[in-house]
Amino acid sequence: MKAIYFEEHGSFNQILKLGKLPKPKIEKHEVLIKVKAFSLNHLDIWIMEGKYPFPIPMPHIIASDASGIVEEIGECVDNVNVGEEVIIFSGISCGKCEACISGKDNLCPEYFPLGTKNQGVAGEYVKVPARNIFKKPKNLSFEEASAICITYTTMWHSLITKAQ
Repeated sequence: MKAIYFEEHGSFNQILKLGKLPKPKIEKHEVLIKVKAFSLNHLDIWIMEGKYPFPIPMPHIIASDASGIVEEIGECVDNVNVGEEVIIFSGISCGKCEACISGKDNLCPEYFPLGTKNQGVAGEYVKVPARNIFKKPKNLSFEEASAICITYTTMWHSLITKAQ
């Protein structure tokens, strides 16, 4: 598949490549998404510059936020169907611990943003856990939907939670 990636840390305007990488293969609780749009944020620059505190796989596909169409579902997936338009929630967590069960998955000991410890969304396809998929509202374009997860939730947290 075509993807935007890098093979070593450095300045984003010098290290990014557009090339072919293997299409992801899903596990039984995962979904394969055909990416229609993705958005960038400052986390992507930190990762490219080597400022993220954990090792990342190389070559590394960039970006955390995306929207697209379900291409394939794992055998245990029942919350989404092939062909549906979806938004990818970029926070990856275990889904089993007390923090996850109480709706505070960002406090999960295994939590990480999509595109950090695993491959990002700037390719033709991305695989994600089924619990990280939400149906895209019809009134949103793929481009609008791709900016919701990190950008919108950061704004919401700042304006609503912290303001109170």
